Amino acid sequence: MGKDFTVYAIKEGIVRFNQKWGRKVVSVGG
Repeated sequence: MGKDFTVYAIKEGIVRFNQKWGRKVVSVGG
């Protein structure tokens, strides 16, 4: 349970992060 939840939390975090900061990260990252 803990492991699956961690993976889910990480995926959710990445998705939300990309939705909010995706453009900045892409532009800065090149």
